[in-house]
Amino acid sequence: MKTTKGQGRRPMPKMRTRNPIAVERAPLTVGDLISAAYDTLHETGVVLRVLGSHRMAEQIGRKLVFL
Repeated sequence: MKTTKGQGRRPMPKMRTRNPIAVERAPLTVGDLISAAYDTLHETGVVLRVLGSHRMAEQIGRKLVFL
């Protein structure tokens, strides 16, 4: 038997939007990718490590190699 009075837990209501936003994929160049990494990370070594990582290669579909 329940000994406490009051309201039980309720789930949060589902968020609704009136007009769903259509998102189009914009073409991304390697230069855009490098400049965004430099703007975010500010260090050459870290940028090279992130852009050359296996996870980045999986996301963009290509392996970037820097010489």
